Amino acid sequence: MELRIKLPEEVAERAVLHNTPPTFYEKNRTLILVISTLLIVTSVSIFGLVFFLRIKKRKDRRRREDRRTAQLERYQNAMIEWSEASHETIEHAFKMATEISANTLDVKRVGIWLFDEARTSIECRIVYIRGEGHSSGGAFFKEDFPRYFATMETGRRIVVDDARNDPATSELTEKYLCDNDVYSVLGAPIFYDGNIIGVICHEHIGDTRKWTVNEQEFSALIASDISLSLEVDKRKVIEKNLEHQAYHDSLTGLPNRALLLDRINQAIRHAKRNKSLLAVLFLDLDNFKQINDSFGHSVGDSVLVSVSGMLKTALRDMDTIARLGGDEFTILLSEFEKEEEINEITAKLFDILRRPLMIKGSELFVTTSIGISVFPDDGENPEILLRNADAAMYRAKERGRNGFEFYTHDMTERALEKVHMIASLNRALDKGEFEVYYQPQYDLQQ
Repeated sequence: MELRIKLPEEVAERAVLHNTPPTFYEKNRTLILVISTLLIVTSVSIFGLVFFLRIKKRKDRRRREDRRTAQLERYQNAMIEWSEASHETIEHAFKMATEISANTLDVKRVGIWLFDEARTSIECRIVYIRGEGHSSGGAFFKEDFPRYFATMETGRRIVVDDARNDPATSELTEKYLCDNDVYSVLGAPIFYDGNIIGVICHEHIGDTRKWTVNEQEFSALIASDISLSLEVDKRKVIEKNLEHQAYHDSLTGLPNRALLLDRINQAIRHAKRNKSLLAVLFLDLDNFKQINDSFGHSVGDSVLVSVSGMLKTALRDMDTIARLGGDEFTILLSEFEKEEEINEITAKLFDILRRPLMIKGSELFVTTSIGISVFPDDGENPEILLRNADAAMYRAKERGRNGFEFYTHDMTERALEKVHMIASLNRALDKGEFEVYYQPQYDLQQ
């Protein structure tokens, strides 16, 4: 007898599904989950790494840009500092250039080297060492370092990262680089009047250094500014010489008439404020023409130079001695209370001029005649004081030379009478107003 049991439909469907064979996914579900998880984690890691690298690259680029900007700002500030400085002398310009270069490029030693005229040696005019200051350096000779000199004379920059092994600078290793612990050298040529005259040399110590393009450009810029300073210094020297020539005697270097008149004007204003005296001394060397005629003008010039030097030793710093031309000198004595003080200095002048002069192996003696005018009694402006001192000098000559005379008012009257007499005689000659009479002379002894 066959027994049949009818199951509910839902139960029958479950039984059928239960008896179905498992799929690949069902068999490897765990493995698939692990692999999927690993793939997701790896993708996220790769994405994160890429994102991190991009961020790092951006930050690195930003840092490089910041460093480059800071470097350019440092260069710019250095050049502003240079341009705003007043380079009174070329030595001051050299000091500032080396110090600015060392601090801006972070270099221990910076020196300025200049050729001699023959270009057979180069001298370190000045070197700046950070932490120590400025000092003078040594010298290199062409015969000892021919390759280095040849490199400098090309007029190109010297960019050497490894100075001890580079052909251009290896000659310096034993005698210079090792002694100063120098490993890298950056040099920029200095030009003057279109010719290379030297180099500004940056020396890195301790280890080798690769010089960047910006550092090279900065060193060249500093070298160019040094060249400009040399040109400006030359212009200043020319202007100073022209100004000196305009107000000084070319032979003795003493003030000339223009500068003397200005000094007298200043002294008059000072004397008026302080109610003091000043004196103008007019000196003329006695028989100077004989020296020129006997020994020549070169000896005469030497005498004038020697006399001017001797006279200056007798004067105070506030006094002025000038040469008006020929053998005439003028001395301005200021800030006196009594005329006796003028006498003392005048006596001192005569004592000094009594000393013999040794000129080109010859012993010469020089005397002088001096005329003196005193402010305010003998004049209240430079021209009158000079004119009256000149008149007093001629009175000294009339009285035998080698002496001095103070101005008196009758000297002007006598001088005017003499001028009028000469004028009258000239007019009489022109008009034929002279009559010539001949008077015979007899020798009674014959």
